[in-house]
Amino acid sequence: MDDNKILDLLQDGNNSDLDISDFECDEDSLEQPSLLDQQFEGQNVTAPPQEPLTSMRTGRQRTLPLRKRIWKNAYYIDKLHDYSGHPEPEKILSPNEYFRDYFDESFFENTAFCTNMYFMHHTGQVLNTSSQEIKKLVGMHLIMGMLSYPRIAMYWRKHIQVEMIATAMPRDRFTTLRNALHVVPSDTPPAGPRNPLWKVQPVIDIVKSACNKIDRCPGRFSVDEQIIPFTGKCELRQSLKNKPRPVGLKNFVVTTSDGIVLDFEIYYAGNPALSDRSLGLGPAVILRLAQAIPPTSCLYFDRYFTTIPLLEALSKQNLHGTGPIMLNRLPDRVEINFKEDRNMKQGDVDQRVLDDNIALVKWKYNKGLVMASNCTGGNCVDVVKRYDKNRKAYIDVDAPRVVTSYNRYMGGVNVLDQSMEYYRTFIKTRKWTLKVILYFLDLAVVNSWRLYKCHSLAKGVLNNEIMDLMAFRFEIGESLLSTPDRDRREATPPSMLTEQASGIRKYRPGTKPSEGKRYDGYDHLPIVDEITSPRCCRLESCSSRTKIRCRKCNIYLCLSRSNDCFYLYHTQ
Repeated sequence: MDDNKILDLLQDGNNSDLDISDFECDEDSLEQPSLLDQQFEGQNVTAPPQEPLTSMRTGRQRTLPLRKRIWKNAYYIDKLHDYSGHPEPEKILSPNEYFRDYFDESFFENTAFCTNMYFMHHTGQVLNTSSQEIKKLVGMHLIMGMLSYPRIAMYWRKHIQVEMIATAMPRDRFTTLRNALHVVPSDTPPAGPRNPLWKVQPVIDIVKSACNKIDRCPGRFSVDEQIIPFTGKCELRQSLKNKPRPVGLKNFVVTTSDGIVLDFEIYYAGNPALSDRSLGLGPAVILRLAQAIPPTSCLYFDRYFTTIPLLEALSKQNLHGTGPIMLNRLPDRVEINFKEDRNMKQGDVDQRVLDDNIALVKWKYNKGLVMASNCTGGNCVDVVKRYDKNRKAYIDVDAPRVVTSYNRYMGGVNVLDQSMEYYRTFIKTRKWTLKVILYFLDLAVVNSWRLYKCHSLAKGVLNNEIMDLMAFRFEIGESLLSTPDRDRREATPPSMLTEQASGIRKYRPGTKPSEGKRYDGYDHLPIVDEITSPRCCRLESCSSRTKIRCRKCNIYLCLSRSNDCFYLYHTQ
């Protein structure tokens, strides 16, 4: 043999005749620290990274084989999860202020510009829409989500029409704007890596940016798949059988246990955010979304994502993870030797531990379930209630802490889906881009309401004083519908106008306007009604009577030198 061949054999670890099985030693001797370990005990000493060996003759790289995992039937010490609640805000904002964190004035102006460009390019006509008209279009979709009709034209049909929608915009104008709605100025995809979502990428970016700005602290979070419903023709369409709406675009979401979205990633082939798939697609999704989670937090995910290498990677990032795992994903599963289901009783637990860091817990109720976690084991047992078909009653069953904590904190994405399904904007269309835009509008409303509710509870507001989702959505929709047709002109003095109220047969107090309509500072003009008896002033701190009515809000307010309720009512 020549010198090159000898060097090649020496550098190739796979040709070594030594094996760990050739040494006669017990586990206790392997676990005892060496003199070098005792010398550096208490110091953070890290070994240099091992680079792959390179053959001098062929130039090919050979990586060292991974160490063999040894699972022991041992006790597992749970890691502490002493998390505080949501940070207390400085003040509770209005629904419109929460919504403007997602869709601000610049978004509506850019959408109006892109819509005009698209309509001119395809029809050769001038659409001449504005940001105010786009706001009304969005507000109409929000109201339509609460008042669902099977056909769009029914909102303008006589006898059953919705006055807020019918008076805001004509039906044909609404249809034209909705069909021409665009958020990009060109029909040509941008240069660079292929992105099939480029037509809706501005909406995705602003919603994702708003979600990333939400204050967060170490806590419990859940990761799961979400479907953007769409059954038409689209290359991004996926199908998930277990979802309520199984067909649409797949979206990976990370939420708090309360259902607040912190980050998301829409799946498509070649997504650069999920390019590192050395551990698989599921772990790549978890590691991508874990970037939005503070250290020492705990992530919960289902069996689609759970692997042992994923838990090892999360431990290196100082994150905890818990989820059910499939048996075919267990490395060295032949050597783990869990108890068989027929040898286990209801509530029995069998546990295996790897390096005091990762625990595998098998629990039997009707059949065996294996949970994997790097923070919670199966030594602590809780009592849960389960329905027994034979006894036809609820019974107490022992369940390990890893199962009870997973059932308690995993449902964040399901809570989000349920909230979005209550008042989802449902419109039949063949354009997947319109479906995605409407989906993110609903997501922004639900996420704003969830954040408003958490802020209200942190401030100690009573539950009966917190707006529900329908009232919160109606507040935003009405404010957008009351947007003036033109920008407000500064320093315009209010003029006293009079109108005849001869058409009023019976007085009914006007509905209290929304905060967005009340404080917008535009077109609030006093009108003196010719009525026989004055009406009660609607200012909260006033008990006087007056004949002066606000033309926009349609309520009566005092207006005199000594008592200017009209001004106080419309100023914050």
